[in-house]
Amino acid sequence: MWTVRLEGGPRRVNLAVVAVDDKICSLGGHCTGEDYANRTPIDVHTLDTVPLRWTPLQTESNRDVVPFKRYGHTVVFYADCVYLWGGRDDNGPCNTLYCFDTNAKVWTPPKVCGQVPWPRDGHSACVIGKRMFVFGGL
Repeated sequence: MWTVRLEGGPRRVNLAVVAVDDKICSLGGHCTGEDYANRTPIDVHTLDTVPLRWTPLQTESNRDVVPFKRYGHTVVFYADCVYLWGGRDDNGPCNTLYCFDTNAKVWTPPKVCGQVPWPRDGHSACVIGKRMFVFGGL
């Protein structure tokens, strides 16, 4: 079956995408010509699957808790929150976990315990039960 091509979405490679209810959220990714050495906040776009319309998502968070633009990261959805981990910018890989509350539209730094995995990008992640598992990457 053929579908109509959608316009207005992010033009990125190595982005992370997650389904949240009837929307698909696209976070970050690499785009030629953008400066990834600068700590610019990550961009979030949503695709509403009912009218098939892309919109950039505005967040209300303090800039200090918003993840910087990156690519090669992963996102998972659990308990009304999108968790983002890893990825890289021009300065190298990252190993910080971020949480985006999909109801309040704010980023927060979640409390973590245990040994934090090494920084990486190009990995995979999933949620099983109440745990996020990270596989592979460099």
